[in-house]
Amino acid sequence: MRDLLRFLGIDDTGLGVFDFSSVFTFLAVAVFYFLAPVVGYRSDKRRLLAASLWLFLASAALALTQMMLLYAVVKYAKTSLKDPQGPFSKPVSEELFLQIGLLKGILFVAAMVLFVFGLQSLRFEEQGVTAASRSPRPENEQ
Repeated sequence: MRDLLRFLGIDDTGLGVFDFSSVFTFLAVAVFYFLAPVVGYRSDKRRLLAASLWLFLASAALALTQMMLLYAVVKYAKTSLKDPQGPFSKPVSEELFLQIGLLKGILFVAAMVLFVFGLQSLRFEEQGVTAASRSPRPENEQ
């Protein structure tokens, strides 16, 4: 059973169905999202960071769905052996788990790409700077 779980990408790191890299990266992105306005970045430029967090949550929901499906396959394995064309036949379930694993990887990469774009879109909020002081022409030359 342990080999099957490792084959499906479910490690026993103490986090259950969620792999350590996804949880750690989710927490890191959440810290950046929370601390960006505190450090001085504009709070209205965090939309891509929020989208990245949502993709990490979707990946976690997919991992939970994968574990529930695995539970159903293991629990009802006796009935699927009697009926090879049943809903949990072995080839179909293996393909399904591999596709879910692939989708989790795609979601993880997409979340990381959105995180990088979100970091690039952050703009530092300059306190006390007016539009006149940002003009390229000095004020005494008119």
